[in-house]
Amino acid sequence: MGELVELFDRDLLVHRRNRVATGAGDHAFLLDRIAMDFCERMSGIKRTFDVGLNLGAYHGVLSRELRSLENVGMLIDVDPAFEMVRLCDGPRVLADEAFLPFSNGALDVVVSGLSL
Repeated sequence: MGELVELFDRDLLVHRRNRVATGAGDHAFLLDRIAMDFCERMSGIKRTFDVGLNLGAYHGVLSRELRSLENVGMLIDVDPAFEMVRLCDGPRVLADEAFLPFSNGALDVVVSGLSL
């Protein structure tokens, strides 16, 4: 029980995400649909989300859509792959999903489209 087992090859994941980043927008029909669904669901919530996080942001399509909502303030894109983060157009952080650089209580909402 004392041995830590790594379930996912995180280096391989980052390598693959960096490799496909240049064409990410060309094949994003599922992310586009998920962004529309998130917007529909979150637009019905009366609460305001001042600071949020898009975990595993890909090229930022989900964040771009959510930022258009009145109840969403600053939305930070986080992705472990530099080439993906580079494509995002809002506040962005290069970080592994398992080791986020945010303190407890710093975020009002965390969303993730096809990344967890």
